[in-house]
Amino acid sequence: MGRRIVSIWLPRLATDLILRREPAWRDKPLALYVEAGQRLAVVAVNAAGEQEGIAPGMALADARALYAGLGTLPHNPARTAAALKALTRLSDRFTPLAAMDGADGLFLDMAGATHLFGGEAQFMERLAAILARLGFAARIAMADTPGAASALARYGRSGVIAPPGVPRDLLAALPVAALRLKPETNHRLARLGLACIGDLFALHRQTLVRRFGVEIATRIDQALGAAPEPISPTRPETPYTVRLAFDEPIGERVSIDTALARLLEKLVARLTFEDLGASLLDFTVHRLDGSWQSLSVGTAEPTQDTARLTRLFAEKLDDIDPDFGIEAATLRAARTERLRPRQQDVLAGRAEPDALAALIDTLGNRLGFDAVTRFEPEDSWLPDRSFRQTPATIAASGADTWPEPPSPRPLTLLAQPLPVDAESDSADALSPPLTLKRHGARRAVRFADGPERITPEWRERDADWPSHRDYWRVEDEAGERLWLYRQDDRWFLHGFFA
Repeated sequence: MGRRIVSIWLPRLATDLILRREPAWRDKPLALYVEAGQRLAVVAVNAAGEQEGIAPGMALADARALYAGLGTLPHNPARTAAALKALTRLSDRFTPLAAMDGADGLFLDMAGATHLFGGEAQFMERLAAILARLGFAARIAMADTPGAASALARYGRSGVIAPPGVPRDLLAALPVAALRLKPETNHRLARLGLACIGDLFALHRQTLVRRFGVEIATRIDQALGAAPEPISPTRPETPYTVRLAFDEPIGERVSIDTALARLLEKLVARLTFEDLGASLLDFTVHRLDGSWQSLSVGTAEPTQDTARLTRLFAEKLDDIDPDFGIEAATLRAARTERLRPRQQDVLAGRAEPDALAALIDTLGNRLGFDAVTRFEPEDSWLPDRSFRQTPATIAASGADTWPEPPSPRPLTLLAQPLPVDAESDSADALSPPLTLKRHGARRAVRFADGPERITPEWRERDADWPSHRDYWRVEDEAGERLWLYRQDDRWFLHGFFA
């Protein structure tokens, strides 16, 4: 029996995930961006943004100039990868041979399985309907090989079903990029005028190998089925779950505490045997009436410390409603990781948990781990570009050396500078302000130190920095210490000193 591979391409996976949670963005242009060197680059755009001409790879400043009302959010590749992994697990209902295809696609090996859904055409219609109902824009295709299926899904007509044998004419009309070549190879082929796969079919094999190496020839053979291309199905994760059933229903808090302690002991013993730590746990109680209630706690780093986990759960166990009684309880390690090596106290036998990690645990479980962030330095001399915020649970990048500024920086920096009314003794930017008007009150300046001139970065234009700024450290008669700057004859408040 021949292979029948279904390729699923999710071109707007990252933005579709946001639209599922926040439907208000569906009709508004939205772009996700990442830091690319010294600029912010667009990596994903929703359908409304594409209609305005915004495309991945564009500088975020150019995208905003193209459409002033563009909504922007930082890209979260971990969330996108987790969603693709979840879709792979969801595909188990169709076939056990499901694998991820890059960062935005899936392969399903449906050999001998499509008849269970009424045939290939009926299966493809059902698959497209499921993806649409989940809120994902998708292009799908079926062929004998992963290479042909991927080429048809990404560059052909969505829903196409190639007959057995991988007809060369279906591939011949597609662009050479459909062969999944390296970007530099695509660029070389374009310079030579080789635009579609049919142009490559017309060339002699030895000519292709001599000019471009084995890459193009291998990809053609894989697409046509002349060379093997296996897919690697995603292995199901080991469920680290322990369960405890009770002879008699329980409901008292002390009984729930005891049950949780036993479950933690059993789960940590299993994790210790495999040298794993848990960073996310779900505690679920099952009531007599068939309903259930679940609580989750997370940690800043993987841990096997039962006392630490017990303390985190203790803050939430009061929320459990036993109703008519609890007949069973389960504890699941929803996220596990290998433990990082740590120096241990030889005399005490075990290192004490990091106090900072314990603090992050407490704040993260109360406020949400996305709300607990830390600062990392950025390679920029501009005050509002010299740092970035990252989740405290993500390992530090190693760039922990903060450059020494030429003058003190304020403890509080405003996200958006505020215009202020200021009077100087001359129109010269090098003259400090004499009085300030804020909140309807005018105050005299008692002390001023400056100016410090900061010029825009030459690498790219920035709408927020059209020209240089002259910064002053100012103290008014009320004792407030402010960080002001003058730009184009206007004064702005940018921060507060302690």
